[in-house]
Amino acid sequence: MKEAVVYIIDASSSMNRFYTSKETRLDCAKQAVIDSVSDLMLQSKTNEVCVIVCKTKATAHHKIDPGTDLAEEEPPFPHLTELSDGIQCPTAQLLRDIATIQTDDNTDDIQQGDVIQSILLAADALYTRTHKLKFQRKIVVFTDASHNFIVQKEPFLVVVDALRDMECQIIVVGMGFHEDSAALYEVPLPVPSAVTSNGDKRIKREDVDGTSYSVKVKDEPDNSDDEVLYYTEKRNREQLLVTLTEKTGGQVIAASTLQQILDINRGKRLTASKASYPRTKKELILVDEETGQIIRDDEGQVVTDTIKTIKKFAEDEKSDDILPDRECTTAIRYGSDLIPIGDNDYEGLKDFTEKGPLLQILGYASTNQVPRIYMYGPPYVITGAESQKACAAIMGLAQALQRSEKVALCTLKKTSKGSPQVGALIPLTEVDFEAPLRLAFLHLPFAGEVRELSMEAFTNIINETDDRKSKVCDDLIDSLMLPDGCLDSGMVFSPFHRSWNQTMVKRVFDPSVQPETIRQQVDPLKTPPDILAAAEPVLQSFTATFLLKPAPTNNPKKTKGQTGRTILTFKDYL
Repeated sequence: MKEAVVYIIDASSSMNRFYTSKETRLDCAKQAVIDSVSDLMLQSKTNEVCVIVCKTKATAHHKIDPGTDLAEEEPPFPHLTELSDGIQCPTAQLLRDIATIQTDDNTDDIQQGDVIQSILLAADALYTRTHKLKFQRKIVVFTDASHNFIVQKEPFLVVVDALRDMECQIIVVGMGFHEDSAALYEVPLPVPSAVTSNGDKRIKREDVDGTSYSVKVKDEPDNSDDEVLYYTEKRNREQLLVTLTEKTGGQVIAASTLQQILDINRGKRLTASKASYPRTKKELILVDEETGQIIRDDEGQVVTDTIKTIKKFAEDEKSDDILPDRECTTAIRYGSDLIPIGDNDYEGLKDFTEKGPLLQILGYASTNQVPRIYMYGPPYVITGAESQKACAAIMGLAQALQRSEKVALCTLKKTSKGSPQVGALIPLTEVDFEAPLRLAFLHLPFAGEVRELSMEAFTNIINETDDRKSKVCDDLIDSLMLPDGCLDSGMVFSPFHRSWNQTMVKRVFDPSVQPETIRQQVDPLKTPPDILAAAEPVLQSFTATFLLKPAPTNNPKKTKGQTGRTILTFKDYL
């Protein structure tokens, strides 16, 4: 399903604080948004985004009618800027505009343009563009919640209900938040904890170039109006965002580094939908044999030809002799073997199986002879669908297999052109029914694919009475334990696709940038560097305790082609 995502970037002066040793909070937020928007662009041309910047001196968004004089008429949602007019398909220019976002210290006293107002504007943009359309909607907020929030209760609650009706999640990336904000604020923020305000005033400011503009500043709070809530404490603002995300099914993520923010963004992107990458079209450029120059047509275009793959076969004993076509035949793959078949038989087999899936039972075996541990997925449920006779036959077979404690060995062809898969039919037990009504198909391996794995007990190679060695081994295992979510499938990406995508994004800002190589990518399957650094003292203690010893080879004499290397075994290490 195509996505519609609104990104909200807090551009208040507090976002200029350094988040890491080199990047500010705003730099990390911009990099995360650029990374996420780039992934959306590469995934599908139908995805649409909108980027809203909070606390800006100017006001520009889709709610302002063309030709409106902002100097004389106060616009709705002032001091909010959309980098595009509403929700649109992202472009390269949008990425450049995100990179140029800067903070303005003159907006610190501005009352309007906070994160809450930007969420209201984002909800209106989503409703205007995606109402009654199939979109996966999402609002992602990057903020440190350092500026005050003003909440008008009635429109705010209406918008929250509308977001829930649209199934739109709000995800808040808290920069400078407590790492366990969601756990700290389990109880929604009560209304009396906020300060109320019923008024404001405007003051005039003068820009560097002499241009004057007016801004709203907060007035003294007055408890006579309970319809406007003013959040002055950072803890209350964080708690409000947590409550808002819980109401919409989202979450608050407290990220402490730029890498965590990028990983969060990348993880959300990879688990949202499957990316489709265009295939590379291979063609051959024609060259003049005499001159060596590229051949061009009348319009000056390079003349190309399609590359075709022609397979030739040779005998094993005579690899140089190519077999002629008359000595080759068609074969059907059955497991790891190829079964030769004639052309007439092959056509007859296709006609026999062209009506759909084919399930053929070969025989029956006891459950002790076919252990469940050898069966593997993906499983398929066999049912009779709308046919009462088929349902009765399958139910009878399932209950007979359960009573006799047997499984049915069979082959399954899902499509007419597919290869047969060997598996077993077992009764499908369900909680709602006492007796099985359906069957489940599970794959079975071939005999050559089953390996009995065994490992020698550590008690045979390590003396348990030596507490010092046992403690060194335990410390080594504990120091190299991976944290939860380290090998998350949603975070493991292809380095080839990643390098291609990053090269395209970088060339948006600098067309002369060199391609991103695969070696520059961080391998997600490697042990994290911080774990290796913390385990270095334990590794040194392990190598000092268990000295390496060369193991004798079976044939100490060197033969032609051998390098004479020393073979070491784990037992010899000890």
